[in-house]
Amino acid sequence: MNHADRIQVKTAGSIVKPSGPTSASSARIPPAPGTWPGVSARCRCYTAIVDFDLLRRVLRALEDTGVTYAIFGAVALNLHGLARFTEDLDIFVAPTETNIDRLRSALKVVFDDPEIDRISADDLLGPYPAIQYVPPDGTFHLDMLTRLGDAFAFHDLETERMPFDDITVTVVTPATLYRMKKHTLRLKDQADAELIRQRFGIEDE
Repeated sequence: MNHADRIQVKTAGSIVKPSGPTSASSARIPPAPGTWPGVSARCRCYTAIVDFDLLRRVLRALEDTGVTYAIFGAVALNLHGLARFTEDLDIFVAPTETNIDRLRSALKVVFDDPEIDRISADDLLGPYPAIQYVPPDGTFHLDMLTRLGDAFAFHDLETERMPFDDITVTVVTPATLYRMKKHTLRLKDQADAELIRQRFGIEDE
């Protein structure tokens, strides 16, 4: 992969726009999900192909460097007990220059990659506040944003602290995940929203 392709500024809409036909059935929970060792019973379901150790190292670095963040997307679903395959980690980050400096520092703990310096506060605090980072081996990517269009800013998120292996991480609540997914265009997200609603007894506002 070309170095220039590994950090991309994304429009907020690109996070939720349709990516082709997706049947609702493809989003159903697999009948026999795997488990991650050391994860509490509540969030033990996971069928992901993301590397567990790499994900743990990234989350540990975010915690150790004091990044203010919140996990959403497929990893959040898994932590809440809804098994999903994924190759990425989606995080909101608090929109301050200091926090984004800490984000870069955290990534440098895990990845020996000078491209990390291209992750800038100007981008994440600008009109298109979403960046995708792909590490040199290309097997994992990280989507980072400070707001999702006009629908969600960092201060709009309801979060909770949850155990993940030997650390505790910040995850958006099921209610927030539901609100984030229920009005998107992707059929997969709509199916996820319905599963979240049923599993956690969420009532529409």
